[in-house]
Amino acid sequence: MRIIMICILLLCIATPAEARTRFGTEDKIIRIQKLEVPSAARQMVPPEFLDNAYLARRISIKWFIGGAYLTDHGYIIELADDRYFDLGTERTSALQTIGVLPTPLPTAPIPTSYYVMGYSLWPVLGFILISATISIMIRNRRSRRVRAVVGSSFPELLRQTLIGAAKADGKIDPEEIKLIAEIMSKITNAKVRETSIMQDIDHSTLKGGDLLSHIEMIGPMMNPVQRQIMIRELYRVIAVDGKIDRKEKAMLDSCAKSLMLTPAQLKEITAKL
Repeated sequence: MRIIMICILLLCIATPAEARTRFGTEDKIIRIQKLEVPSAARQMVPPEFLDNAYLARRISIKWFIGGAYLTDHGYIIELADDRYFDLGTERTSALQTIGVLPTPLPTAPIPTSYYVMGYSLWPVLGFILISATISIMIRNRRSRRVRAVVGSSFPELLRQTLIGAAKADGKIDPEEIKLIAEIMSKITNAKVRETSIMQDIDHSTLKGGDLLSHIEMIGPMMNPVQRQIMIRELYRVIAVDGKIDRKEKAMLDSCAKSLMLTPAQLKEITAKL
């Protein structure tokens, strides 16, 4: 839904001002030249042809949020009161014979802007389809990754998450590896070597930029105690250098929110460290 709303907004901004989101059919009249009726033909044409009438071309745009398609209806006589008189082959030939219409009829190319408006729906739909497909592929890939981790145990889930946090800034510090090994040794009550953490880092498919999405999916799978442990150890890894910058603070706040922890809970947990 978020993608669809963004695309509709982009459609409203990107297309010409007159092409705002709408529904139904809209006529566009392209004037070609003023109609000049010879004196000898004045009694042979409708009276409306004598008062400010124009040879024109009519197209219509079918709107459904954006332009679905454009139809060219050909030549018309545009009348002064916003009406028009359709010209078919026989009518055109007859009016040319009495000198009301020129022979041949002048060309009237459809402006590019009308084509842009007339088919503006399809690029947006294409963008929505591609974006939705990519989003589903990414979510499915992450879901498979999370299911594989959750299928083992909370310690393994914590291990992979801390490794993702260590990779978030694009580099791995020895202090981070040492701390993760210490945390995991305490959680599992078994000695976890730093070389084992380094091997996991090398084989981890969880990229730094995926950390928040990863936590958003695994948050509901943990109980309240596990969520508090997760945010506490995440804080320790992020602050291993003794400081937390604004970007890291924002990431930590987002992680806490994804773990369904309030700002007050986060403050209480981190104040003890």
